[in-house]
Amino acid sequence: AELNADFAKEVAGLDSVDQYLAVVRDRLESARRSEVEDKHSEAVMEVLLAANPMPLPERLFNRYVEDRLGHAQEEHEQRGAPAPTAETRTKVEADVRRAILKDALTSAIMKVANIEPNRDQIAEKVNSLMGVMDQKNPRFSDMYMNAVAYYTSKDLDKQVYDYVMKLAGGAGAEAPKAPKAAKAKKAKAAEVEAPVEAAAPEAPAAEEAPKAAKKTTRKPKAPAAE
Repeated sequence: AELNADFAKEVAGLDSVDQYLAVVRDRLESARRSEVEDKHSEAVMEVLLAANPMPLPERLFNRYVEDRLGHAQEEHEQRGAPAPTAETRTKVEADVRRAILKDALTSAIMKVANIEPNRDQIAEKVNSLMGVMDQKNPRFSDMYMNAVAYYTSKDLDKQVYDYVMKLAGGAGAEAPKAPKAAKAKKAKAAEVEAPVEAAAPEAPAAEEAPKAAKKTTRKPKAPAAE
């Protein structure tokens, strides 16, 4: 397709190529800023997790691990993806463990800081993304819900990050480097000062874990198994 006014109108509902390019440029810059913020946020979370060890709800952990491995096996049988191996299980277990503990710690900080989703901003981003997609697509509803979940997660992560960095010394403070596993005991020397209530949040009991996840509207997601 030729990049002209007709293309801009059809694809994005805009009147000119310049408007279309400005929108694309803005989205690329926003994606880059988001990428940098994500890296800082992950570094902060690694420090907090190392400094605040929590018990792992075994039943929830085992269920997520088996779900991921089952999905990997289905991909192998139906689409010819690599078969799950012992190495696959090790990686899945590490990813799921971190996702569950991160969710528990994040939820505790949200409770202390009274953090709620910015629903208007989330709706604006979702509508901007989905507005150019065909609503007659049979997968539109699923894509819309996935977009809501994604932007809600991103919004809450950013609020938690901003709150922790404010405690650490105000906006603009440099994100701490994540400690290596072998030096986890030294993490408190560089620890971001967290509120007392969130310092060692109790992980939900295995039987109550699904209920807790529903209450915060944040279901932990581990990366798909390789």
